[in-house]
Amino acid sequence: MKSLEGGTLNQHVEHHRNGAKHEIIIEKDSKLFELIGQEAIISHCNHHQIVGELGDNLKVNCRDNQGMIHGVESCEKESWIVTVQWHPERCDDELNARIFKNFIEKCKQYKKKKVVIFTKLSLINFVL
Repeated sequence: MKSLEGGTLNQHVEHHRNGAKHEIIIEKDSKLFELIGQEAIISHCNHHQIVGELGDNLKVNCRDNQGMIHGVESCEKESWIVTVQWHPERCDDELNARIFKNFIEKCKQYKKKKVVIFTKLSLINFVL
């Protein structure tokens, strides 16, 4: 998603593979914070790329304790574009379950309203 908006990726980041656990700090002024209502969450990272420069109309919604970006979202208030760079569906806690359930709910809304939904730093564009 970030590449589509003109951002960049850091192509190889150490220590973010094999389900490494990270404490993720949530930005208080983010939609992600609205969703989970807490300033931190534990993620199980399994990636080797990470956001470098943000694209247009995007802002950081969370970082790990080393300052690396782990999620971005749209700056537009009316848009619900929220991404995280881990798999909340693979985690077994309530906060990650909320993120995944929200994704499912947005999919249902999409089916009714036909809007574009973004998740997990990749574009999911449902075309009916």
